[in-house]
Amino acid sequence: MAMRRIDDDLIESRSGGRSAPSSTSFFYWIVFLLLLAGFAAACWLGSFFVFGHPEKPFSYKFLTKVHKLDPPKRFELTMAPRGEFLSAAKILERYSAMSRGELAMANEALLRNYLMNYKQTSDQVPYVIGVYDILDSYELTDKDIFSSGVVALAQSTENPQLLLEQVFPAEKQTVLILQRSLLTGLPIRLQKSLDLSAIVNVQKLPDGRMKVTALPLAYGTYMAGQGTGSFSLLPPKTLNIDAGLPVLNADRVAEADQKYISYRRKSGLDNPAKKDAAAPESPRIGMQLMRVEPAVPVNDSNIPVKRATRVDHASPTPTVDATVAATPLPTPQVVPTPETTVAQASPTAAAMTGQEAASATPTPAIANANAKVWPVYPASKMPRGRLLNTSDVTELVDKATSNERIYLQGNFMVTASGNNRAVLRPQSSFIGRNANTRIIVDFPQGSALPSVGSQFGRNAARPFLIMDVRKGADGNINVYAHEITQP
Repeated sequence: MAMRRIDDDLIESRSGGRSAPSSTSFFYWIVFLLLLAGFAAACWLGSFFVFGHPEKPFSYKFLTKVHKLDPPKRFELTMAPRGEFLSAAKILERYSAMSRGELAMANEALLRNYLMNYKQTSDQVPYVIGVYDILDSYELTDKDIFSSGVVALAQSTENPQLLLEQVFPAEKQTVLILQRSLLTGLPIRLQKSLDLSAIVNVQKLPDGRMKVTALPLAYGTYMAGQGTGSFSLLPPKTLNIDAGLPVLNADRVAEADQKYISYRRKSGLDNPAKKDAAAPESPRIGMQLMRVEPAVPVNDSNIPVKRATRVDHASPTPTVDATVAATPLPTPQVVPTPETTVAQASPTAAAMTGQEAASATPTPAIANANAKVWPVYPASKMPRGRLLNTSDVTELVDKATSNERIYLQGNFMVTASGNNRAVLRPQSSFIGRNANTRIIVDFPQGSALPSVGSQFGRNAARPFLIMDVRKGADGNINVYAHEITQP
């Protein structure tokens, strides 16, 4: 009977009644589950890549569409990301040694950190400092990574092998003002602890030079010379990430090079005879772009005091009585240094009576055809800086003053005055000290100038702002300064 039942079961299974389990179906289920697991793992890893690499076009578009990526933000100086300030020499030293692959990885990290507002990185932000002469400037369009504003191509005065592609994001209506301000030959000064111009791209050019792209993270308010008004930079809301960096291609770089060469040739800057003469080094002084800073009260409680020697003179003048310690400023500033060189004047007693303007020093010595614009502050409320006496300015001769703000105090006599400029001599020069020092002060347009032969003093409350110090061919030390306090 048992054998019969077995035979009946076999017949029934072959006839389609009951089916035997199949190993093939289990195999397909296993393959399907493995595919699902692989897809889940790919999605998981892909999400990490997309969120971790917003510099990739697909990632950037996806993250901005789902509102998972904040637009670039404006940083206050006190809240700026931790970084290091690099001169032209340090930039070349760091990036010139990189291979093409290493430079590509560095550029991805630089742009990624910028797009993520430096939130998820422990890297120090590389900030550019130094003086750069503008070669040319171009308006940004929708075809560029930044769709509105101006980009200026500039060359380092420290090392011409480094080019700076400085981006100024701004609204369309301010582009014209920017273009009128960013003219060929004008200097851009990026100062340590004052400016936050972050590098976002580095490129090696075929001719061996390097070009860095930088953006001002503070997006500050600026004033333009020649009465063109003020304007503010704005962080871009979105970027055309497909356009990529750098902003300027090889053709525009070559075009800017030729324009700068032509400018220097027409200006006589490449002529050694002209350069050594007491003549302006730039015909566009005054047409400058500068940062507008809020007035900051000076805290006298932390200021070391240094008493200066009172100068005995027929007409008493205020006594200089304090030295302001150098401290960082609260906001960045781009302030080009005046490049004019005042014609030689005689340091003799004849100069004391105002004959300096009429005899040895002709009218061009105080000519100031280009009206200048810069911030002016109430007394004692200018940004913090280092205060020097006239006897101390020799330490600044032919040295860059872009890394700190330096003020000048002292007792002066006016030897020439006119056209928004006055030439001063330290009163100590007439008793044998500082006889070769001359102070050329530019005053804001419309200011009341001191009269020739008058005497006055300036202390820590109302000092002059030193812009440059140079030694002339006649041996005189020329101190170029701005009046930056209200009467």
